[in-house]
Amino acid sequence: MVVRSVAELWLATAAYALCSLVPMPSAVRNYTLNTIDVRMLYESGDCACFCKLTREWTVCVGKDCLNVPRTINIFNRRLKVTGTEIATIGPLDFARYSDLLELQLDGNLLTNIENGTFANLSQLVNLSISSNRLASISPDAFRGLVSLRSLRLMKNRFLALSDVVPSLVPLTALRFLSLSDNTLSRVDAADFIPLRHSQLEALDLSNCDLKYIGSEAFMPFKKLQRLILSENTMPEDNLIYLIHTMQETGLKALDLSQLRFAGSPPRTLLEALSRTDVEELNLSKNTLPRLSPKIFPLMPRIRDLDLSACGIISIENGTFSLMPLLMRLNLAQNGLEDIPPAVMILPQLQWLSLSGNSGSAYEYGGGELKLEDGNFALMSNLTYLDLSFNRVGQVTREIFDGLSRLEELNLKNNSLYRLSEGCFHPLVSLKILHLDGNAFGKQNFSRSTFYGLNSLEYLNMDRCKLSFTDQEAIFAGAPRLRHLSMRDNQIVSFGSRNPFADATSLVSVDLFKNRIRGWDTQLFAGSPDLDVLNLAENQISTVSKAMMADIANLSEVDLLGNPIDCDCNLEPLRRYALYHEDTEDSNLLIKADHCSSPDKWRFQPITSFLLELDPDHCYYNIQASIDDQDPDVDADYSSFISRPHVIALYILIPTVCLSMLVGYAIYRSRWVIRYYMFRKRLSQTNLMSSSSMAELEGNFKYDAFVSYSNVDHAFVARMVGMLENAPPHYKLCVYERDFTAGNVLNDCIMQSIATSRKVVLVISENFIQSHWCLWELHLAQHSLLEDKRNGLVLVVVGKLKLNQCPPTLRFLMKTRIYLEWDLDPSKQRVFWERLRDALAPSSLQKSISLPDAG
Repeated sequence: MVVRSVAELWLATAAYALCSLVPMPSAVRNYTLNTIDVRMLYESGDCACFCKLTREWTVCVGKDCLNVPRTINIFNRRLKVTGTEIATIGPLDFARYSDLLELQLDGNLLTNIENGTFANLSQLVNLSISSNRLASISPDAFRGLVSLRSLRLMKNRFLALSDVVPSLVPLTALRFLSLSDNTLSRVDAADFIPLRHSQLEALDLSNCDLKYIGSEAFMPFKKLQRLILSENTMPEDNLIYLIHTMQETGLKALDLSQLRFAGSPPRTLLEALSRTDVEELNLSKNTLPRLSPKIFPLMPRIRDLDLSACGIISIENGTFSLMPLLMRLNLAQNGLEDIPPAVMILPQLQWLSLSGNSGSAYEYGGGELKLEDGNFALMSNLTYLDLSFNRVGQVTREIFDGLSRLEELNLKNNSLYRLSEGCFHPLVSLKILHLDGNAFGKQNFSRSTFYGLNSLEYLNMDRCKLSFTDQEAIFAGAPRLRHLSMRDNQIVSFGSRNPFADATSLVSVDLFKNRIRGWDTQLFAGSPDLDVLNLAENQISTVSKAMMADIANLSEVDLLGNPIDCDCNLEPLRRYALYHEDTEDSNLLIKADHCSSPDKWRFQPITSFLLELDPDHCYYNIQASIDDQDPDVDADYSSFISRPHVIALYILIPTVCLSMLVGYAIYRSRWVIRYYMFRKRLSQTNLMSSSSMAELEGNFKYDAFVSYSNVDHAFVARMVGMLENAPPHYKLCVYERDFTAGNVLNDCIMQSIATSRKVVLVISENFIQSHWCLWELHLAQHSLLEDKRNGLVLVVVGKLKLNQCPPTLRFLMKTRIYLEWDLDPSKQRVFWERLRDALAPSSLQKSISLPDAG
């Protein structure tokens, strides 16, 4: 659930506290604030650490946290302590956590690790102590970590390897070590001798400002397979001599990315590499604009070559001809206009990335990677192809010819607007397809759109502007499709046709953040294996019989963030939950948060409503009795009319119609009615003061009340800081700081508006989408109008279309001057000056003249 306004956040927090006190049916669970089931574990005034349990980690944070929490239960055996001011750790900190598998202590202020700190962590496999202030580590600090395989000590303050290497000797199982982002400057021949019995397989020394490496520095590592030396400044002759001396070490992977090679890597360097056992070579982020056959010598062992982000604009034929075993080629984030012939004639390639290429206009954000029929005709061994972020407009029918073994295709974040029917037909082995981030709003999907994808198991169509109205069985061409993701689209309904028809193998469907209101005909009756359905952040107000039939056999349904109406329409859900509460017939878990209506249940847990729902008063029982009547009974019409229940209907129907008309009138005037009700109640409890008297006496509590969507919190925080910390030091009212906890929210809003000289509306797309922001707008408008104050200050953040605004806000923006926030730093000073002037009392306010657009 996304909390869009300050009021929603305040009320949702209160609802979370209430739901924990209410017993609930086992089939329905209440979730609030986010989609992760979070359990509060530990909070102490002395330790000032806050810990929570997520699905994968137990996370502890706290700016005032000075010690590792010692009494929490770590059920997932993975502990992360970050963002604290812990300076020292010792044996007592981990005495109770002997079964830990992973430990992260990143982003703290550690300067000291006492001897034996990890002595009882014999099962620990991964340890990370990065982004701290360690200058050295004592030799016995890691004693006891007999199972440790991965150690990360990145971004500390080591100045020499002698500060850390002696502490690594007890780590007999260590396989991966990262010392990157430390200012080590040099590696001498004797630095790693204490680790001559180590089983280390991978060593990361990237970005260590290395200017010299002894020729025999890595000889103590007998099993070293991967060496990362990227982002250093070693002389070329030093690097060449180092590689020459390592010919007999058995090194398989070497990372030389971002070493500032200009034009091409040194020929002598590549020749030295050709005589080693290196199979994987990373040369990314060097400046290599034009590749020719003269660059690469015969390199018979190279299987993996990374040339990403090298500024490549052309590749001549024969460039890779002396790499007969090349199977993986990364050409991402370059400036290629099309697929070079030098690549198309590599039939042995199994993995190819061309992501982020857009021709000569790449650096200016334009261009398109041109794809033509037959580009991949000779690449029959390709199993992975990445064409994402290339502004490709359409996929023609024969563009993928020859890719019969391709298993994964990435086309996300292009400019795709059209998929030709049958364009995926050659991809008979494809298992994973990414189409997310394209604009398929006008694409006519049909049964033949995905025809030929007989092996497809995963399809991603997130953020594709899909609507799927009246489009039948569009996934029928992928009979083995198991996982389908269509998050963040524009699906409102499914029309009279079923797009999921004949999708017989579906296991999970993700429809998060669409505009779905529900459906009245079963969608997934033909998907017997469906297990998980995500409907969070939609517009579902009730669970229909068809929806209940679809989800009854699942294990998980997510309904978080939907405006659920808590009325008798939820009776099937209640009946299902109670029926399966003590049985093993179903493992269904329905995630839900709170009721949206009626007012009695607004922001209350749905489970609380289900427990109190009385089926005797629901229309379902009346309808059931009518459905159960014998249709063959032939009664006389006059006797039928004379029946008491028919007479009651004659009286009831006009009464209901009249009530509906009155209810509609009340609904149209709800803002005014609710405002005056609150106004009258608050005046009776002496919560309101005379605004006009306050202005004359100059005793307003606040200069302005700020109404905003919680999504715009970052901008509001900056605005409050600028206005309160700089002359004339205005005092603003914001809910997070100034609302009194425990008070009724509407009372807080009304009291804040009444005791504020002006009201600042931070208007954005998030503002106009928030029910509570619009409620605050109406309250402010009526309150200022009644007190005869002209105190509305409009601040527009981001692009906003007037035709999308509600009528009240549209009228205000057309008739009032408003301030528009501009990202241009040269215009921001004028913005702040005008905003301060707009907040000044009427007697002190300057005369300003602003254009209509701010």
